[in-house]
Amino acid sequence: MKSTNKIKYKYAYGAKNQVLYIGDLQRTEVIKNKAFTCISCGNTLIPKLGEIRQKHFAHKHIQNCSQETYLHRLGKLIFAQEYQSCLNKNEPFYIELRIDRRCNAYEKQLGRICQLNTINKTFDLTKRYIKLDLETKNDEFIPDILLSDISETKNLFIEIAVTHKITDKKAQSKFQIIEIAIESEDDILFIKQHIIRQSNPKIKLVNFEIKPEQGEICGRNCSESMGLFMVYKNGKSILTWGSLSKAYSILEKHKNIISYYKIISPNKVYLSSYEYKRSLVDAYNAKIAIKNCFLCRYHGDSWFYSNEEEPIFCKFLKIKCNSNHASECQYFRPDPECFPMQIFED
Repeated sequence: MKSTNKIKYKYAYGAKNQVLYIGDLQRTEVIKNKAFTCISCGNTLIPKLGEIRQKHFAHKHIQNCSQETYLHRLGKLIFAQEYQSCLNKNEPFYIELRIDRRCNAYEKQLGRICQLNTINKTFDLTKRYIKLDLETKNDEFIPDILLSDISETKNLFIEIAVTHKITDKKAQSKFQIIEIAIESEDDILFIKQHIIRQSNPKIKLVNFEIKPEQGEICGRNCSESMGLFMVYKNGKSILTWGSLSKAYSILEKHKNIISYYKIISPNKVYLSSYEYKRSLVDAYNAKIAIKNCFLCRYHGDSWFYSNEEEPIFCKFLKIKCNSNHASECQYFRPDPECFPMQIFED
């Protein structure tokens, strides 16, 4: 616990042992005659309902009361009280999880899954966990709060952490655990809102396997970029960059004249020259009928690639040409000894 001056004893037991909040009490003669008990030490508390100082409960007599125990019990009682109220009233108590989304519209055709933005999605805990027990043994553990399904085979541990976090043994168990860190009374306010958010820094989820949402989420309009390297049946090749939708459209349009293609990661776009040459070698090694000057024993050194320019100097013909000139050249002689050396340094 970082600080103890945050504790103002805003909560106490009422006459019926329910937990009461000081802010819900009015300064009346009736209130003065009511009995309030400390959640931590069990001694009498007096409500301080003045207009100047912050409203709070104070011990009637000076006590050696543990504020750590007060916060721990308060967290358990408030959660149990609010969750049970939701069960009784058939109202939801939500957990909000961060869900990864993946579009697999082009997984079959291109072998690519589009990684989309993570979204927050809520689930109603009361739909599964319909029973609540305080400090009840389950297996070898005694959680602060045990939530169970109708068959009592699906369980969720709720742990209130003030100074003591859950043990490694409990964390490594099979049980799903929600650990709620509490340093002040204000840290329990979200419980009253009936929603636990994974994004809340006070919340720690243990043993939760959160499955991604996957499907044709983008339809056929996936915008993720990638590289598409293709070899045509005439031996020519090209590397183009664009969206998955564009790549699919190109492959569908030219499927009758393409003999080979491969997808290149979008983070390699700044290495276009390298990736083009690497792909040439991969295609050749895959026994694809590819003809490219970069694979020819007569090509001159050049480390720049562009579809529009002429990056090759042919030492046999003494000309500059596009690397696809080899598809029409009778002097093309592929020679692994002359393949671009940077390919082999990867």
